[in-house]
Order: sequence, then structure tokens, then C-alpha cells
Amino acid sequence: MRSPLVFGVGMSVALSGLGACSDAPSGPCRTVVVAVAASVAAPMRTAAARFQGNEVDGRCVSVRIEPRSPASVSETLAGTVEEPGAAPPDAWIPDSSLWIPLARSGSAGPAAVASAGPSLASSPIVWVLSASAARRFGAQGAKASWRSLMPSGIPDPKQRANADAPRFVVPEPATSTAGMGPLLALHTLAGPGQRGLLNFATAMLALRAMTVKDPVAVHAAVGETGRTTIGVASEQSLLENEAVGERTLVPVYPTEGTIVLDYPYARVTHDRGQGKAADAFGRFLGEQTTRELLINAGFRTPEGRAGTALDPKLGFAPEPPKRIQLPDSASAVKIREMWNRMRLGARLLDVLDVSPSMRQKVPGTSTSRLTALSRQIQQSLQLTPDFVEIGLWEFATRLDGARDHREVVPIRAVGSAKNGVRQRERLISAVARSTPVPGTHTGLYDTILAGFREVSRHHRPEVFNVVTVFTDGEESDPFNGMKLDELIRTLREEYDPARPVSIIIGAYGDDIDTRPLKRIVQVTGGKVYLSKDPRQAQRIFGDLLVRMLCNGAQCPVA
Repeated sequence: MRSPLVFGVGMSVALSGLGACSDAPSGPCRTVVVAVAASVAAPMRTAAARFQGNEVDGRCVSVRIEPRSPASVSETLAGTVEEPGAAPPDAWIPDSSLWIPLARSGSAGPAAVASAGPSLASSPIVWVLSASAARRFGAQGAKASWRSLMPSGIPDPKQRANADAPRFVVPEPATSTAGMGPLLALHTLAGPGQRGLLNFATAMLALRAMTVKDPVAVHAAVGETGRTTIGVASEQSLLENEAVGERTLVPVYPTEGTIVLDYPYARVTHDRGQGKAADAFGRFLGEQTTRELLINAGFRTPEGRAGTALDPKLGFAPEPPKRIQLPDSASAVKIREMWNRMRLGARLLDVLDVSPSMRQKVPGTSTSRLTALSRQIQQSLQLTPDFVEIGLWEFATRLDGARDHREVVPIRAVGSAKNGVRQRERLISAVARSTPVPGTHTGLYDTILAGFREVSRHHRPEVFNVVTVFTDGEESDPFNGMKLDELIRTLREEYDPARPVSIIIGAYGDDIDTRPLKRIVQVTGGKVYLSKDPRQAQRIFGDLLVRMLCNGAQCPVA
């Protein structure tokens, strides 16, 4: 059985011998499998070779170093993903303690690894620039700041980029700790409460457009000529990637501090004999002569002391940079889950009221409610990422035979195209053409149920599924329309917590009774937004962005 024990620092196990490993009278040689982050694999192999031939409890021990992604090992230990053909490790050296709570977050995690053990080395996450760009950066008096990655609002893909502004490239946060670093830094800067959560969500949306496959792709992008590119990588990764040929890339240290990779050693076996052998190797790694291997490979000591490999003439700071503390375990898990949901997107059905009351003017303007709301929806569609799925209905009464709604655009990914027309343009054009339908009424309740059933029928379990209703009125269907109590009863019967579909209502006007609307959305964990002016619709779009990524207790609110 495998164990949650983390290696200890006691000296109860005697080590002896440095020769080749061979069977001993007490039994055959024991092989300890140590899964390590790729960046530390080379010095760990050297350390394992030096350790070869030591005996623990009278049996010879050999150590097999296996480079594995910390993300995949954490998922394997958590019991959420299997690594085909990979032997279960006896010990684990991820590049950051961040992966320990992520490993523990799954059903099997608490029984696999308890907590991080002692740090073996450290390497701060830095900005990476070409030497020429760094000189221009300094000459302009510019400062490296994580805040420059924090947009002032939801990023607009239509906005033309400033050709002189630098572009950022970040390794994929789902698989790279260097990629998670900016996320963690931005979370600390986003601020508290719901406003801070929206700030963080918009920063996360902007960061998605900056991601590349891995740290190697970061270095390649920074080395390209033309527009200034700023990469994000660990200090040791920069040194390693620049080890061959002329050094052209240099580190720049963010002013607020940075996330530091700390390379903990954790025992993840419950077998007594394997565990004692793994502990012995862990103690061997803690010896000064062994730690010099890491320092010579471009790592710092756990306390941040730099070795000669991190030469100040190459731009490396002799003093350790200020550390941004990792979030608590629960928040770290939630932040990564938010990022994973960002990658997956959402499935939305927008439902737009086209009853005659939408002709009323917005106070102080000559613009109708429908026109003002239409403009806000068009703007939100311009800002929506390509991977989000959106469709459009209009509703009043009897718009499609006996039905109060009509499908205008079916639900598809905003970035997809059909017959040469992209979904985004199709939606924007349809919303712009929407006009109030004379002689109709507000068939609100029948439409809400129909929309709920449509999204439920094609529910995607891995994403946020929502019906967003924009209306300025109350139920007024004279054609035997559904009653409020009937709608609420039906929603309660059909709502499945395992396949949740939320209803969100944007209500516009001075005299709307929101009490029935609140009863409706309460069934599905949705929300009602009351605005006197449709131009305030951006509140809904911001909230939808946050809900796409997390909800309630799932959110890492500072």
C-alpha cells in the first residue's frame, strides 16, 4: 500500500558504501523510483549515481530518476488521471510546493502525499528579454511589473494592438509552474472581494491570449527579431536554454516580487522498506556536497543564495528577489480550476425581448431600450473569446406559430464559421437587426422554460451552461401562458444539480417587480440584475465572465 508520508530529516538509517549496487544476504537490491521535474533531472541523475551502492537495512539501494511533468504526477497521485506505463514513484520532486495541494485535491490524493517536504533548491520566476530589448527597457525608465498584465477592463480582441508595445508570452499554466506564476502574482494584485475577483477574471482572460506550449517556446519567441517580446520563465530555465552559443537573453526581476520555485522532496510510498530507502536518498540530497550539484546547474539554495553560474555579468541578481507567497492550498486548487475552466469556455443562450415595450426611450436620450441594449450586447460579443459558445433567441408572444420564442442563431462557438460567416459576426448582425414586434406581448415564463430545456438538452458537463434573458417587462401573455408557480414547480422538477443550467435575468426599467424574477433564478442558482438603463448591461457580462470560471465557494476570493 502507498503512503502519505513525507521524508524525514532524522539520521536513523545508516548509509554505507559507494560501489556498484549488488544483491546482499538480506535480499535483492531495492530500486527507488523518484519522479522529478525535468529541469532538475540532470543534477538528480548525478546525485543518484553517487548514491548508488548505499545500503539501507542491509539491502543495496539504487535510485532511478524519471523526469515527469509535475502536473501529470499530481493528477496521478490525486487519482484523476493515469500515466500509462509509468511506475508509481516512491518519491517526488516537483518544481514547486504548489503541486502538493493539487495532488491532494483528488479522491486519492490525501492517501498519496501529505505535504511538501524540505526544499532542495529554488529558482525565481523572471521576465525574459533579449539583451537589446532589456537595454531599451532600462533606458526608457520602464519597470517590470506584474500589474502591466492586468487589463483595465475585459480585453477587446477588436482593439488594434500598439505596434510599439511589447507582447508577452507565458508557458501554459495548466502544465507549467512558470506559467502558473503570473496567475498567482495577478491574484495577489487583483484586490479583495467580488471586484477583485472580476479583476482577476479579466486578467486571466487576457493571459489566455499570451500562452504558448512550454518554456522552450517562450525562449524561442523572445529570441525572435521584430516587435519586443517579454517571456516568463524560471531563472534556471533561462540559464539552461542559453547554455549553448552566445547568450542573448537576460532576466528582468518584477518590482513587486515574484513566485519562487522551491523543489520540495516528498515521499509518496507507504511501503516501509521503499519508504526508508527513499528517506535515505532524500537525506543524501540534503548534504552540502549534493546541493552543490544544484547550485552549479543554475539553481539557488532554498534560502535564495546564488552560485557562480548565475553570473551578475549575465544580468542575474546576486541577492534573492522578493518573494510573493504562494496562496493557501485551497486557493491554489481553485485558481488552477479557474484556469482549466477558462480553457474550456462556456455555453450560453442569449434571449432578447422584442415586445412593443422595448420601443420606449432610454430617459434623456432618443434611443429605444432595444437599441441601447442591442449595442451593449454587440459590444460584449466583440469581447467574447472565440471558444465560448453562444446562440440567440428573440421572444414576445406567438413569434413562431404558438411558440413565444424564435431561434435566430443556433448555439455555436463564437470563433467558428459556417458558410464563410463567423458566428461572432452572425450574432452581431442578428442583434443589430432586432426590432420590437407590434401587437405582441411579453411571453416571459414560457420562454424561460423553453430556453432552460434547450440548454439542458445539449448540456456540456465541463463548462458553464446558462440562459441569459434580457427584458424590460413582466409576464403578460394573454394566450393561456404559463403561470409563475407552474414555472417554478417545473424548474424544480427538471433542474439537475449534476447537470446545472443557470438562469440569469437582466431586467430594465423603473417599474419592474423583480420578486417573481428572483424566485425563478433562485431555483437554478442564477441572479437578477435590475437596471434603470440598458447601457448598464456590462455588469451582467462581467458577472458572466466570473461565473464562467467559478461560482460561490469555488472562487478564490482574497
